[in-house]
Amino acid sequence: MFQQGLQQGLQQGLQQVVSYIAGTLVLQQYDIRKQIASAGLWKIYLGIKKTTGQKVAIFVS
Repeated sequence: MFQQGLQQGLQQGLQQVVSYIAGTLVLQQYDIRKQIASAGLWKIYLGIKKTTGQKVAIFVS
């Protein structure tokens, strides 16, 4: 029982770290502007790629 709880805690912690790193990488490459839509659990934001100025849609859950 203890081992199962420990594994669940480690998995949750790992998911938080991965989410943080992924979010940081997105922020490094894109300027996130306003929210333009939502779909179910997703919020969709207008973004601009910093290196090219290309407009993109950024999906966040």
